[in-house]
Amino acid sequence: MEELNMSEVKCVSVVLCGDVLFDQHGHRSLIGCFTQLFAMSLPAVHPQMHISVALTNLKGKVPISVTLRSPGDKKLFMAEMTADCPDPLMVHELDFALHSTPLEEFGTYYADVMHGAELLGSRRFQLLKAQVKAA
Repeated sequence: MEELNMSEVKCVSVVLCGDVLFDQHGHRSLIGCFTQLFAMSLPAVHPQMHISVALTNLKGKVPISVTLRSPGDKKLFMAEMTADCPDPLMVHELDFALHSTPLEEFGTYYADVMHGAELLGSRRFQLLKAQVKAA
């Protein structure tokens, strides 16, 4: 079998959610998946979010990073994990947990999955102003 080069790495999914739970068999449950958040005012703080990533075509130890960017392109979070993949046919899942994430502007936020300078995948979410309904 030929060696895979990193340009062949495939990002199968990027999911934003409130929590990730694992059962006794190691199966993951993504709880509270979202593409929109609401805030009454700014700045807002999101207490807990997870960026769940699934990748394939990895071989060996591969550093993967996630960056969360604001609508103004400010980096709010950056973390790196090493995926240890003995078989390139496997789907390798990584979970990046964010706590007390500051959200300082309304608009589109981006969660980017990277290997070095190569963008493997991305997921957007909107921070919208919550509307108060009159009683």
